[in-house]
Amino acid sequence: MTGSPEPRISASTRMPGSILLGIDTARGGRIAIWCLLLVCAGLAAGGFTGHIHGYFEIEELPVFYGWFGFLVALGLGVAAKVSGAFLRRKEDYYGAGSPSLEEHSASDLGLEASDA
Repeated sequence: MTGSPEPRISASTRMPGSILLGIDTARGGRIAIWCLLLVCAGLAAGGFTGHIHGYFEIEELPVFYGWFGFLVALGLGVAAKVSGAFLRRKEDYYGAGSPSLEEHSASDLGLEASDA
């Protein structure tokens, strides 16, 4: 299509991450991930330099809070998968009389073709 300009995306319709960080492309997303990993590595390295006075003996281990947070997030993911297996409904749960299974014409659903 010659003569038709590319649609412009205004700043008000862009995602917040693309406005603040410029990560609206795949390359920008990879850069953001690498920056996050660099910050995490720096914080982990800082955990080995100082001495932490924890309430329990295990809290005094280097980078304990990082490992603890990772293991808790991993445990939550496993718990979600396990509980999903018990809570999931069968595909035909609503039965044959369900309105969502009824056949509808294209005009009934508002899918008419238009030249607008």
